[in-house]
Amino acid sequence: MTQTGAAQYFSSGKIYAFVRKVPPLVDEFGTPLDFIAQPRNRRVKVHETAYFAARAIDATSYQWFKNGSPIPGANASILELSDVGRRDAGAYKVLAIGPDGASFSKQVTLTVIMNGTIMRFR
Repeated sequence: MTQTGAAQYFSSGKIYAFVRKVPPLVDEFGTPLDFIAQPRNRRVKVHETAYFAARAIDATSYQWFKNGSPIPGANASILELSDVGRRDAGAYKVLAIGPDGASFSKQVTLTVIMNGTIMRFR
């Protein structure tokens, strides 16, 4: 085992591993923001448009996440998903960012209905 800063390297025969200590994911950073409007679960038919909206006091920007990953370009208080398909089904939340901190909204689910079949993220 070799340690360099916060990273550790392990090797055993032909297997090598790199391990880095990462701070735990938290729901708030700095001074938490209060949400006055939280997003809600949505059920839409395939090819329809789905909307999520959130509003936080003192928020200056937003970043939406799907299944834990940031959505590129989704940085407004309203998220519009047009022409939804099975790929859009999943868990969504937004990070509201203010001058002194940031907070995540509650996580909500987008359910897509395709030919009468419910598509859910698993």
